[in-house]
Amino acid sequence: MFIQPVTGYRKVVTPAFRSQAENPLLKQSDITRLDSKLVIGRAPGACRYENHQYKINSNILDKDLQFLKSNYNVDTLIDLRAGHIEGNEITKEANAAKKAGMTYLNLQMDGAIAPKPDELKSFFNTIDKAKGNVYLHCHMGHDRTGVMSACYMAKVHKLDEEFAFQKVFDERGVTRLKYMYGHPDQCKLLSNILK
Repeated sequence: MFIQPVTGYRKVVTPAFRSQAENPLLKQSDITRLDSKLVIGRAPGACRYENHQYKINSNILDKDLQFLKSNYNVDTLIDLRAGHIEGNEITKEANAAKKAGMTYLNLQMDGAIAPKPDELKSFFNTIDKAKGNVYLHCHMGHDRTGVMSACYMAKVHKLDEEFAFQKVFDERGVTRLKYMYGHPDQCKLLSNILK
């Protein structure tokens, strides 16, 4: 079974962070709607500064959250960034989400290992409880986001794990399939977790 993308939404072609001078606000081309519930993309409010450090701009973050609410009916954010690396950025997003009346969950996934069963349980419970749509992201919206999106597609749409991965990769415009999430046994690991 192949899930067709919702018409009217453009595929993402490897989104990149933009400097504040280049209009860093989220656009439809930064976002992929996987189905009627799950929307994925890069971190809201993310900008690239001259020293190439990824930072969250609070003013842009507020506008991005409003964009997600208005255009995608998002009321829940699932953030996969790790706190030990991006802690201040995570706090900014959690506070902005609360201010915007959105539910926020940070799973703090490691980008080099398979998701743990408790992470998957929290992930699926949060999606099940969401009244509106869910926006899933890590920093760039590729690696951690790609893996959790594939888990979602495999479980919810009953797709073969490898096909679920390929579907997410195709939708996000990701071409570095072998690099994705660090190791080639990812599908087997997730298959065991999803049983």
